[in-house]
Amino acid sequence: MTRFDGCFKCHCCGGLPDGGMDQNLVDVLNEAGIRPNEINCAYRCEAHDAKVGGCNGQHPKGTAADVDASRFGVDELAQRFEELKADGIGKYPGDMGNFVHVDVRSGRVGETYRW
Repeated sequence: MTRFDGCFKCHCCGGLPDGGMDQNLVDVLNEAGIRPNEINCAYRCEAHDAKVGGCNGQHPKGTAADVDASRFGVDELAQRFEELKADGIGKYPGDMGNFVHVDVRSGRVGETYRW
């Protein structure tokens, strides 16, 4: 159990992945100083992911989170995740939602999935 567990649940069904959220993701969020109330979305069941147009498949695997960037700003938050060797980082500024997608799809090796 982590301090983020309540924030990780699917907004559609309230579920979590069978094996729980990926520990690498939990570590990145902790090390970046993310607060539980800053998690917009983490786990999504397959139905919810399809409904919102999920395209990378990381949320249903428990390896991704969308983090509110209000406290840091999109660029600074993305840079924090970059320094922590997150694999996937997507910036969604202002009217796109003001959040950063972060994932650890390859186990936190700093892959170059950026958008």
